[in-house]
Amino acid sequence: RMTSGSRKSQNLEALMSGILATILATPCTAPFMGVALGFALTQNALTAFLIFTSLGLGMASPYFSLTQFPQFGKFFPKPGPWMLILKIFLAFSLLATVIWLLWVISFQVQPGALIRILISLWIWGMALWLFGQDYSHRKKLRRVIYILIAFMLSLGIHISWPHLKPNNDSLRNQNLHE
Repeated sequence: RMTSGSRKSQNLEALMSGILATILATPCTAPFMGVALGFALTQNALTAFLIFTSLGLGMASPYFSLTQFPQFGKFFPKPGPWMLILKIFLAFSLLATVIWLLWVISFQVQPGALIRILISLWIWGMALWLFGQDYSHRKKLRRVIYILIAFMLSLGIHISWPHLKPNNDSLRNQNLHE
């Protein structure tokens, strides 16, 4: 039997999974939605509303379809060990994307800014690893860990954000070639 506390925990876990999935999916949709969003933001309220509503309905349609026709769920692969392999493969793909984005930003910021970004990513990685650990059996420790996580995330922002100044040399060189 499920207790109220475990139901709340499952609901919070589902919410956090949804937020994480949205954050991870956002860069993937940017090439497709960037133009639509840019256009929507320059239009009147009704046009912008219709564009955002269409985007929302398009994103929700697979989930809505599965609720209306649950028999299509049988076409999805069954959970199993293959999911762990896929998760790790996708993690390495995401890491390759991070490396590429760091390479791109290295041409746009001061030389020391890249190391600050890498240190921030390292701190954020540790914070997210801490967040993923199970502290259910130690409530006092959990509070301390969550405070530590908040501090680490803030520290990571503090280390990298103020130092992301444009590299004027690369901008000057870029302007010379245009």
